[in-house]
Amino acid sequence: MVYSWSAIQGGDLYNFEIMYKESVEYLYAFNVKRTGDYHLAEDITASAFEILWKERQRFVIDDNECLKLLYGISKNLIRDGVRKTKRDIKTYSSIVLVEDNDFTEKICNDDENTKKVKTIESKVKNLSDKDQTTYTMAFVENKTYNEISTTLRVPLGTVKSRISSIKNKLRLI
Repeated sequence: MVYSWSAIQGGDLYNFEIMYKESVEYLYAFNVKRTGDYHLAEDITASAFEILWKERQRFVIDDNECLKLLYGISKNLIRDGVRKTKRDIKTYSSIVLVEDNDFTEKICNDDENTKKVKTIESKVKNLSDKDQTTYTMAFVENKTYNEISTTLRVPLGTVKSRISSIKNKLRLI
């Protein structure tokens, strides 16, 4: 099937669907090869199509050249992600962690709260490394789901699922 770029620019979803079906597998494979991560490639592929649709009026291309444009959009998304990750690494590497073994005693005055905090601490220690990282970012650093997703380079749904799972594991307190 052949799609019409001018029809897509005019908002024709049928032509966009044809173009999507013709391009999605190639773009996904391109993104997997560039990132080495299937989930990240899926997110980048979806974002590239979303950008193409939202910004379609800006692009002047010939029919059947959308894939080239999508490759360029994907490259930019990957490049932006790498730059953000480098900035995050610099930021996190400059943070000085202070270990305070008396933390529990300082924040708790009564035995009941002390027991609860110690129970939470022991349950958090039993979580997997991924869950501990997610827990710290969500409940200690108060980061949003989107911030966690971006920092850990996992899909937003994965972050929501992990946090829900963590809450269920800690709920028995």
